[in-house]
Amino acid sequence: MPDAPTLADFIETAGLFRALAHPLRLAVACGLARRPATQAEVVAVLGRPQSTIAQHLAKLRSAGVVSGRREGAQVVFQVTDPAAVAVIEAVCRQRHNKVLQEITWDELGALDWNSI
Repeated sequence: MPDAPTLADFIETAGLFRALAHPLRLAVACGLARRPATQAEVVAVLGRPQSTIAQHLAKLRSAGVVSGRREGAQVVFQVTDPAAVAVIEAVCRQRHNKVLQEITWDELGALDWNSI
């Protein structure tokens, strides 16, 4: 039988929700859960300034949602927290009636990110 959740478990989970609480961060995490990408690729797809994407990636990284690995001169980001993938997957199914693998970077890029 699994152990009962602790206060630390709830605090950690609340941190995950805080990290995903911004629409752009949620979209970035959704895209990165689907397929790894560089910061430049995320900027190109979402059409937001490099500095904005960098700040959101930094928040996701500090929360342990994503990690980056160096490939030559670039860093490739991906979601590494299984709990984040589960939350994103649940949101996709409940809110969009899609599984995560059906949501593409192109769909995320077609949204009007200038309105937030």
